[in-house]
Amino acid sequence: GAPIANAQVYIVGTAFNALTNPQGYYFINNVPAGTVAVRAAFIGYKSTQVEGVKVLAGQTITVDVQLEQTAVEIQEITVVTQTQPLVPRDEVASKQRIDGQFTEKLPVDRINSVLALQPGVVAANASGSLLSIRGGRTEEAVTYVDGVPVSPGYRGDSRRGSAGTEISVGTNALEEASVTTGSSSAEFGNAQSGVISVATRTGGETYTGTVNYETDEPFGVNHSLGFNRVTGSFGGPVAKNFTFFVSGVLEGQQSVESGFNSQKFPIFLQAGIDTTVAVPTDSTATSDTTYV
Repeated sequence: GAPIANAQVYIVGTAFNALTNPQGYYFINNVPAGTVAVRAAFIGYKSTQVEGVKVLAGQTITVDVQLEQTAVEIQEITVVTQTQPLVPRDEVASKQRIDGQFTEKLPVDRINSVLALQPGVVAANASGSLLSIRGGRTEEAVTYVDGVPVSPGYRGDSRRGSAGTEISVGTNALEEASVTTGSSSAEFGNAQSGVISVATRTGGETYTGTVNYETDEPFGVNHSLGFNRVTGSFGGPVAKNFTFFVSGVLEGQQSVESGFNSQKFPIFLQAGIDTTVAVPTDSTATSDTTYV
């Protein structure tokens, strides 16, 4: 059909919106990763809503909307389902993506355990906390969390230490993760073997939260390394067009060298704070989004 200029296109439940140009194209920038619904409306046409649009981190998604001409007084909304392509057509790198909903169905408590299942990625130690990509050393891969490069750094004591790709973000905070084993785009630098990109979840229109506890001492038996791990997350709205999501990981264990009765030193690892603020500048501009 013919393109419609100045049609309003917006993401349902958010302030992200845009107007189509004379050629019928529109652009909505800085949309957080996740599954959204896109609605288009114009006077003299039925409003059409496309459900199940999967927004991928760092990827341009194309959503075509067809409007049916009708009388102005009819307020019917047509709902269709978006078909997800098996491979994004503008994807040029060797990249595997892991959806957060898929991770929730696996018996894992760490993101690295899921990443190790991808082609070209193997666990570099017995616990699976460190990853080797394409046979490289663990410190040769670069990890990004919400677009920010992070490094686990060097850790250990006076006799031993290690540096690698361990990710402290809990699985309950994972929206999407990807592993690039081939040539990466210009936005990713300093990577010799591969790039790991993690996108954390954002708050929604309702309050949601999770709490998980894992231990190897369920009955108080102290004949083990004393592994204890607590993860939690909570998110929701603060005000109109203002949401928050916070998650954390608390874990501690005894030292293998100090005996069974050594003191436990729990370490609190703040997995991430991801706050999205959507402020529309005017009726013709897209929303400005700030990540903290």
